[in-house]
Amino acid sequence: MITYVILHYLTNDDTSKCVKSIQQCNQNQDFNIVIVDNASHNKSFLSIKEEFSNLSNVYFIENDYNMGFAQGNNIGYDYAKIF
Repeated sequence: MITYVILHYLTNDDTSKCVKSIQQCNQNQDFNIVIVDNASHNKSFLSIKEEFSNLSNVYFIENDYNMGFAQGNNIGYDYAKIF
């Protein structure tokens, strides 16, 4: 199984396109997507959660503060190891 980690910050359009691209490229495979919000302050993560909450293979993590690129991705990676 493949698990993708997407670090989200402020840009719901980019994150949405990324999720849809992953879905299209993996139509015949089992996969999961972990979306980690790095403390977006513009409610864009709420929009992402609403758009993809109906999918059982998409998981959401909200950081309390912006951890930066590496640490934000590491949060998603640590979560992805459960799969």
